[in-house]
Amino acid sequence: MRIILVRHADAEDYAGSDFQRKLTPKGRKQSKKVSKFLSSIADLGKALLIYSPYLRAAQTAEIIMENSAIYYTAIEDERLGCGMTPEEALDVVKEVSFEDTVLLVGHQPDLGEFMAYLLGTSAAALNVRKASVAIFEIDGLRPGGGRLEAFIPAKYL
Repeated sequence: MRIILVRHADAEDYAGSDFQRKLTPKGRKQSKKVSKFLSSIADLGKALLIYSPYLRAAQTAEIIMENSAIYYTAIEDERLGCGMTPEEALDVVKEVSFEDTVLLVGHQPDLGEFMAYLLGTSAAALNVRKASVAIFEIDGLRPGGGRLEAFIPAKYL
C-alpha cells in the first residue's frame, strides 16, 4: 500500500472561522503544482483521495483532482480536520478497502505527527510545509510500518 500525504496549500490568514479559510492565489498555484507532480508518478493511475472538511484542504483536494491525469475517488472525512491524531489517521486508512494508493489532504502538525508515527521516530512531529508531498510505502499499518519514498516541499514541485 502507498500513502501520500499532502498538506493543504497556502490559505488566507483570517476568515470568519478557521474552518472557512480559503486558498490564496498562491495556494491555488501550489495545488496545481501538486497535481502536476502527482500526475507524473508513472504507476499512479488511480487513488483514493481523503481530505479534511476545512475549506482550504477541500479546495486543495478539488484543485488536485481537477488538474490531474489520475482517476481519484474522493471522500471528505472529519477526522482529518485540525487535531487529527496518528491513530485516527490510521483508522481512516484501515477503513478503506482500497489496496493501492491512498492520498490524505490535511493539516500541520497532524500530518507531521503521522509521518513520525509511520517512521517510528522519537520526534513528536516532522515539519510539513504548505503544499508539501510525502510518499510512503507501507509494510504494516503500525508505528514504524512506513518507508518514506519521497518528501517534496512545494517550492521544489
